[in-house]
Amino acid sequence: RPDSTFAVTALINSGNNSWSETSKLEGNVGMDENEDLPGPLPAILALQRTQNGREQRIIISGDGDFLANTYLGNAGNQDFGVRLVEWLVTDKNLIEVPSRLAADNFLSFKKWQVSVIGFGFLLVIPGALVLNGIIVWNKRKRA
Repeated sequence: RPDSTFAVTALINSGNNSWSETSKLEGNVGMDENEDLPGPLPAILALQRTQNGREQRIIISGDGDFLANTYLGNAGNQDFGVRLVEWLVTDKNLIEVPSRLAADNFLSFKKWQVSVIGFGFLLVIPGALVLNGIIVWNKRKRA
């Protein structure tokens, strides 16, 4: 609101080519310059004000899925969520805690290992399924 006493800071914005669609999502959806709001659009806002000698802080997020269990380990989501809560409780000492390093999430294979895995999925597994089919077909044919 223009008459708000809160200082507003956009923490995360969408890309420059994004827009907010204001019409129904049917047919060919695209940016209508007369109706839609062009990006970048704020995804997370931080509001702050002092009233009656006390500081008030608010976080507004368009979606909280970044803190869901499924996405918590992605791109520092957990650290970002913890920092948001620390900022809300106004504990500046907590905000300065360094982020943890990401867990090792990279697999390194040698070329021969990649070849074995590739040929296994390409030849061994389909071959085993065909062989199993032949055996089952043979048993049913004799019975």
